Amino acid sequence: RKGFGPRFLPTRSIIRLRRTPDGTVACVAAAAGMSDKDVRSVRRAISEVGSDFLFARAVLLSEGQSEHLALPVFARQLDMDFDLLGVTVIPIHGSHFGAFSKLLGPDGLDIPFARLCDRDAAQRLVSDMEKAKVVARGTTKVDLDAVRPVAIANGNFWWTAGDFEQCLMTGPGLDLFVSAITELYGANVFAHYANGAKIAWPANLANPGFLYGLVGAKSISKPLVNQRVAELFGERKIAVPPEVEELIAHVAGLAAAEVASSI
Repeated sequence: RKGFGPRFLPTRSIIRLRRTPDGTVACVAAAAGMSDKDVRSVRRAISEVGSDFLFARAVLLSEGQSEHLALPVFARQLDMDFDLLGVTVIPIHGSHFGAFSKLLGPDGLDIPFARLCDRDAAQRLVSDMEKAKVVARGTTKVDLDAVRPVAIANGNFWWTAGDFEQCLMTGPGLDLFVSAITELYGANVFAHYANGAKIAWPANLANPGFLYGLVGAKSISKPLVNQRVAELFGERKIAVPPEVEELIAHVAGLAAAEVASSI
């Protein structure tokens, strides 16, 4: 969904008034310790998605647009509507979460947040936890699956299958990608892709590798395909993938805790 609010803000001048049981507290962005590079990164995101995250009860920082479009769809299917809960998803187009982590953190605007990346960037999240002394030094060398429970408890998520598409393609999701791509681009798109990629046709559409390559093609909008796949999960009454549900429940819990802390 499109964000609202101004598309340009003097980032270091932002002040968030936060209600607590002890009264109203002013959270100041200038205290977050952002560098000029951090400020430019935040401004780029604001110019794209708006500034509604400043009014959010919780924020999810994701690598790209696919999660930005699809996760709110899954959240509605789970009766955890992000709009109603006050959750904003911000795509940062990469796995460098530092700028927003500073802005949203306790020294900045103090907005609860979680971070989500692909598996190949998970080491960076673990490294951040080392620096914060959440885990012991050298944990980055440990198997990611072993450290994942601790990471999740501290709001750090990654897709164990690799990336968002690979997570959704497991089980019944594979057929949904075929349906979504056909709806959006027509039945001939499969043959055209196979021809361009020099893959023998007819190809096996049940092959995740073929579909994964097609979704990544320049002629295909990966975010729109993922959004439609998410919608098809609901329309066909297929259960939301467990990792997606786990992530959404965590962020919804952050928003609920923020509401409780202001009463």
